[in-house]
Amino acid sequence: MKHIYAFFIASALLTMFGCNDSKDETQFEGIDNHVTSFVLTTVEGAVYEAAITGERIEVTVPENCSLEGARAACTVCEQAVLYPDPAAIGDWDNEHRFRVVSKGGSQRDYLYTVRRTGVASGGSVVLLAQSDVEAFAASGVSVVEGSLVIGSLSAVADDPITDLSPLSHLTEVRYDICINSSFKGESLDGLGGVVRAGGLVIGSQSAAVSLENGLSVDMPSLESLGALHINCADVTALQFPRLRSLGSLYADAAGLAMADLSKVENCDGYFIMKAGTTSSSSNTMLTSLDLSSLRVVRGMFSIEKYAKMQSLALPKLELADGTISLTSLTALGEVSMPVLQSCGGVACKTLSAAARYSFPELVTVSGDLSVEGNTSVSPIEEITLPKLRSTAGRICFQTAVTESLERLELPELMSVGGDMELRYMRNVAEIVTPRLTAVGGKLYLYYMSGIAHLDISGIADLRRLDVIGCSDLALITAGEELNDVAFNGASTLTHQVNLPAFENPVKIKGTLDIGSYRVTAVSEMELANVVEAGTLKAGFSGSSGAYLTLRFPDLERVGTFTCTSAYWLKGLELPKLAEVTVKMEMNYMQYVPDGGISIPELRKINELVFNGSTMASTAKNFTLRTSLADFADVEQIGKLTVKWWGAITDFSGLSKAAASVPDGNWDISGNVLNGSTSGFNPTKQDILDGNGIYHQ
Repeated sequence: MKHIYAFFIASALLTMFGCNDSKDETQFEGIDNHVTSFVLTTVEGAVYEAAITGERIEVTVPENCSLEGARAACTVCEQAVLYPDPAAIGDWDNEHRFRVVSKGGSQRDYLYTVRRTGVASGGSVVLLAQSDVEAFAASGVSVVEGSLVIGSLSAVADDPITDLSPLSHLTEVRYDICINSSFKGESLDGLGGVVRAGGLVIGSQSAAVSLENGLSVDMPSLESLGALHINCADVTALQFPRLRSLGSLYADAAGLAMADLSKVENCDGYFIMKAGTTSSSSNTMLTSLDLSSLRVVRGMFSIEKYAKMQSLALPKLELADGTISLTSLTALGEVSMPVLQSCGGVACKTLSAAARYSFPELVTVSGDLSVEGNTSVSPIEEITLPKLRSTAGRICFQTAVTESLERLELPELMSVGGDMELRYMRNVAEIVTPRLTAVGGKLYLYYMSGIAHLDISGIADLRRLDVIGCSDLALITAGEELNDVAFNGASTLTHQVNLPAFENPVKIKGTLDIGSYRVTAVSEMELANVVEAGTLKAGFSGSSGAYLTLRFPDLERVGTFTCTSAYWLKGLELPKLAEVTVKMEMNYMQYVPDGGISIPELRKINELVFNGSTMASTAKNFTLRTSLADFADVEQIGKLTVKWWGAITDFSGLSKAAASVPDGNWDISGNVLNGSTSGFNPTKQDILDGNGIYHQ
């Protein structure tokens, strides 16, 4: 009700007669025109004091409070007058305008408004039956101070809850809305007015809930939700068209067919969507997920086992403090995060339809970065990481023979905290990492059969280089020193695939391990430009009649040389080797004839172990080695072991070095002759006395 007419009559009278006593004006200026307090008292006696801010008078009252017949008490400045008189107003639910006129005639207008608040419950509310829903609705409560529990974990036989529409007046639940298994409704339509909730819980991460009729979760007014936890295969829809703020999300929902989270901007915890926990479980209903407003996720972001999801929209995701994990999304054609700058990790696995992985703004990864396609079907055409500078953990790219990616470019990558693994990328012919200087773990190439040249010269401290099954790798450009290096044929590469050569002389401070190349014919293999190694190991496999000559043309010094599974060797050439500082150990070399071990410059061996078999019982089978003449130029041996041969008759090749072997470090034993149980095992003194040749 407006009293505009009375308002203006009073204003005119004051203008005409308000200032006719100059003496009074001197004693009292009369210019104040403020409302100092405003209080409403309802018929029931409830008292509500207004908040006065600027020219606004606002009274806050509960939603179910009637102001019909309420009385207002208003205080203004001394000798000021308020128009209209509040006593003449009976409708306090609507806006009113008041004017305060000072004694001196100055005026100030105020706008009166009412703000309604929800009626709060005293705590949590538990509704087990439909009658409970009706009774609670009648209470007029619109704000639940605790949790709202709907249904029980066990069935309610007589009066199950089927309809939540009586709860349409609810606007807020301070804690969780819990939906339990006895609920028989098909939707949450009665909760459509809820704007804020501490959480929505249907099951827990450890215990699923089954709902008899399926459930569509549609909350069109919800703007803020602390936690969304769903563990229920019967939930068919999660529709939150106005939801902007989310604390955390865990949704294990194999039957989910629709999801609207398109307005969510921030997730303060984890964001996890999955479909079961077994290897065979999957969601085959949800085809797309729109997260087009999501900017920040403070925990893990994980989507797993949505087999029909063809699109995932994340155009605004800038930051994910946890790992971004996408697993078993077998219909997803593309992974695109165009503005992502930083994340805790990236893990893409079993995305068998994904052709493109695009992260154009990603700079830092504080964990692992892995893109692991299916090893049998992986149609990757593009991996885009033009700004990536560092990862604190490992990098792993794995595709399959069907991929068409020919060039892997990481132009800004400077450091990898863990391993850098490249697997099955058989069409990649070039790896471009011009700024890479540090790999905290190993560089691991596995079946990268398209790579012919590998440049690792810029990596200052590479802990280990593994080259496995890389058939075309011919040349490695490295710095002057490397730590551990392994060349492995994976039991599939044969003698026809040579070992790669180093472009420049290299010292290997750790272990050089060569193994699992399969020998299929009489052939040769060599490793060029290795001048020094801490440990050198060599071992092969093969078939009958297939023997290999192994050559290290530039090796000058080695700590430990072990060729302990040399069954397939017919020759070992070390033309520049001058010293073995720790140990030289060889066995099973029964097909290496006299002269087959070429060590013309070797003068010093700290310990020499030259055995036929590795046990006495099989010594008689190793009958082809008849001499130790290959060691004739060795001058110093610190410890000597020659055991379990079946045919050695000439030890004179040890004549030059025998005197250098300490008395307690001489062990020639267990050697037999011609398949017998006895053999020729000369002592150190025998050699010194010239009795190093067996005479029948």
